Amino acid sequence: MISITLIVWCLLFLGLAFAAFIRPVYALALYIMTYFLSPHLWWWGDLIEAYRVNLFSALLLLVVSFRVPSPTLSGRYKTWLCVGCLIFANMTIVHLLFGDAGGASYNAYIAELKFLLFTYLFVRVVRTTGDLQVVVLAIVLGAGYLGYECIINERGEIEANRLEGVGAPGATTANHFASLLVSILPLVTPLLLAGRIPYKLAAIISATLILDVVLLCNSRGAFLAAIMSVFVFIFCAPKGLRGIAYRYLAAGLVVLFLLMGDTRIIDRFMTSFAGSEERDDSAQSRIEFWMCGIEMLKDYPLGAGGNAFKKTHGHKYLGSLNTDQQARSLHNGFLQDATSWGIQGLFLRLLWFYYAIRMAYDARRQKMRESGKFLFVTQLGVLTGLAAFLGTAMFTSVFDAEWGFWLVALAVCSALIYEYENNDNEASMPAPVEHLSFVAQPSTLPH
Repeated sequence: MISITLIVWCLLFLGLAFAAFIRPVYALALYIMTYFLSPHLWWWGDLIEAYRVNLFSALLLLVVSFRVPSPTLSGRYKTWLCVGCLIFANMTIVHLLFGDAGGASYNAYIAELKFLLFTYLFVRVVRTTGDLQVVVLAIVLGAGYLGYECIINERGEIEANRLEGVGAPGATTANHFASLLVSILPLVTPLLLAGRIPYKLAAIISATLILDVVLLCNSRGAFLAAIMSVFVFIFCAPKGLRGIAYRYLAAGLVVLFLLMGDTRIIDRFMTSFAGSEERDDSAQSRIEFWMCGIEMLKDYPLGAGGNAFKKTHGHKYLGSLNTDQQARSLHNGFLQDATSWGIQGLFLRLLWFYYAIRMAYDARRQKMRESGKFLFVTQLGVLTGLAAFLGTAMFTSVFDAEWGFWLVALAVCSALIYEYENNDNEASMPAPVEHLSFVAQPSTLPH
């Protein structure tokens, strides 16, 4: 039986696919839609779950990106691109020389390459503030849909006090799902602070649903990362926006308090700070995995290929601790990356993040009247989201997760847009399509 949801999904899919040939950023919006509304993960998608719609949207993004000229701007952007190429080269060498003979390393290697390419295409097609609006709105509404399914339609199951069996590609466990939502939650900031009433309402509803789902996921790593991101938000918020930002933050804390009705959530969170005799099995096992990861890194400082600990070497190191734990991810994205692609691979990835964050932070320091309020506040949200993402990577193996690449791309393209829209020499830029109505500043790019 064809559901109304599937019909609406198909209409959106076709509409965005056709619109992508007029304005390439809609191909990116289509990809984001097929990520959050992936048919094979939802009750309404049985009839089309065999079709790889996310792959189609990615290929469409690749095709339409050729209509957009490559950016040739700041030296820091070129450096960021060079570091990305070094990441690719290092992964290739490690995979070929040290990767396992099976498919574990190959699968991780191909996934990383796809995410790197996607990040470049992301930055390539987002060229104006209006483009950025489309992307941010697509992400917020997509995350809001996940909240709708989990809270309103009660999808998923509560197992050991945690929401499981629901999510998005690469985020189907409670820890990964919480990392995804906590990392992109700050993107509601530009809609709240720079949007008109309809977009504020959409952001408020989405944020409330997202917070409720994060609580159901009951992830200590996500809670700690959220606390850390609040301090980053306060630090980065400019004086002109700090007052209203604090009001929204206070309202969010009130909502969080009201949603936090299960005392088991607080009890589980507090075990993160308990001594070894009081620490629960989950926290203790995380420490055991970290110890094994460090020992493996000593033996394989140059890396052992993708998924090396989980699929190839983990059982050996866990056995040395006389533990009954089964080999799986290391519960630490930085250790996971280092054991897979080497210490040099981790250094390059951190450097890649650093240049993206530095570009967005430096652009954020420009005067708001020059860069536009929406662009300015988006950079604030992206920096906060990156802090949350890196925080969750400390406790969950998500440093190579797809949404981390999204945030890096948002940081880079938000910095480049400032240059695009304030550079009189950008005569080769494509003509912009009419922006969303809640931003007053039109693009200054020539037709």
